[in-house]
Amino acid sequence: MHADGSGYISIARQGRIALEYILAELEEPRHELDFRDSLVIFERMQQGGYYDVCDDESAMTKIRHNESRIAHEGWRAVYREILEDLCPESASE
Repeated sequence: MHADGSGYISIARQGRIALEYILAELEEPRHELDFRDSLVIFERMQQGGYYDVCDDESAMTKIRHNESRIAHEGWRAVYREILEDLCPESASE
């Protein structure tokens, strides 16, 4: 899933279809960085208006749960930081 910056945008533009595919792929990730890469795509998806990830409770439950699946403490912290920025409005509610 290690796409370059333009690859993230191309994937994000696919909206919900891409989100569902990525979450399914993360059931058996190839690398812990796949979790981080997924969040970058979801962030681009949200910010670009391609899909409202933050309003999809089922997806957000899986996305939040993925943090606990990252063994490396440093990457877990990076994931948490990106996750906090994903839906800033809902964090303040």
